[in-house]
Amino acid sequence: MIEIVGYHGTKSNVRRNIEDNGFIESKGGWLGKGVYFFQDDYEMAKKWAIKKHRTIMVCYIKRIINVAEERFFDITWPLDPRTKYFFQERVNYVMEMEKRGYYIEVDDRVRFEGAILDRICEKKQYDVVRSCTYTYQQIDEKYSLNSILANGVEICVKNNECMKVS
Repeated sequence: MIEIVGYHGTKSNVRRNIEDNGFIESKGGWLGKGVYFFQDDYEMAKKWAIKKHRTIMVCYIKRIINVAEERFFDITWPLDPRTKYFFQERVNYVMEMEKRGYYIEVDDRVRFEGAILDRICEKKQYDVVRSCTYTYQQIDEKYSLNSILANGVEICVKNNECMKVS
């Protein structure tokens, strides 16, 4: 069993609703559909929430994420076979679409790769995805900056039963 401490950033006035009714799964993102957390980094959760919601009235919610190793898709290391599998599935999907006569034009890389991860997780029955990502900061928007280097580790929980209140 793998145990991860995760922090979810949100607006302060939404926290009570989450605590009472649970998280609402995102429709998509870097790691597909699910509930997103930053591993061991509440500051990054707060920074993300400030940028996303354009307010300083934010907070973080801490959860312990427990997942069986065989249901954990960890793509934090580029040389790991799971990461290589992701990229092979990505190629397979594009080739499959091309064979069916579709032309793939990706205008939203986040949604495209998230959809590939959703397919993998459904096929292999993964409950949690972990990856190194770059989370945009306020300064990035102001100066049109970007980075190819990760500044955090994101967790996407696809099965709510993996989340426990700490």
